[in-house]
Amino acid sequence: MIVFSMLEILAGICLAIFLGSQILRPMFRGTKLFPMFSKRAKLSDEMIGLREEEELIDLEKQVEAKKKDMNRLRVVREAELDETKKGA
Repeated sequence: MIVFSMLEILAGICLAIFLGSQILRPMFRGTKLFPMFSKRAKLSDEMIGLREEEELIDLEKQVEAKKKDMNRLRVVREAELDETKKGA
């Protein structure tokens, strides 16, 4: 008995969330109902994924550039240390 009443409450909450996000919110915004089924929503999700992938690629490039800079600095520093040891 308790399980069925809890399931009814859970189903009611899920229905309220669905109605709110798919019917009420679009009605107040003046957009199409059931946006989860629209092509625009799918394309927006795909665009977000592509932007994230682009940002990751840019970050990878920045990391590689920074690593190269650090390696160059190490070589210069080692060369300077060698010169000071030879001069001393």
